[in-house]
Amino acid sequence: MTNIFLTGITGLVGGAFTAALLKARKDVKVVALTRSNSVRTARQRVEEILGEQCQFDGCPEALPEIMKSIEVIDGDVTSIVPEELAKNPLLKDINTIFHCAADVNLGKDVDGKTFRINYNGTENLLKLAKLLKVDAFHYVSTAYVAGRLAGRAMEDAPINSGFNNPYEESKFKAETLVRNSG
Repeated sequence: MTNIFLTGITGLVGGAFTAALLKARKDVKVVALTRSNSVRTARQRVEEILGEQCQFDGCPEALPEIMKSIEVIDGDVTSIVPEELAKNPLLKDINTIFHCAADVNLGKDVDGKTFRINYNGTENLLKLAKLLKVDAFHYVSTAYVAGRLAGRAMEDAPINSGFNNPYEESKFKAETLVRNSG
């Protein structure tokens, strides 16, 4: 059994990944970290996004079965305390982390939110991965880590060539953190 802790399930990549994975494999359980809002609980947000994804994929009937494989923890990558979250019974059997959460704001980061989500959130997830002793940590990065680099960007060796916006810089630094985490 594969037991996954997932961030970013309500985003484009995380939602599409989760729907495809849980339609294809019945031996997977997902614990998703996502925020509630003033209108919906965290679980309702997950169900809404995955419902839209299933509709888009042409299989809305798959949603109830998919939701049976998902537990939801109401939270945010920036505010979790890895040492506390690791004690949550839902995470007892987690063996894989998929970190898909990100702030994709390409404008100015006036309040530091982009850096907190993209860098500090990744830092929190790496700490959690160590505490849970997971077998695998998967980080969703972006081609934007290339920043101002001209020409061909080599995937295995991103170079700090300067950045056009705080998003690029925060994702570059987060990817560097992941690469150096061992």
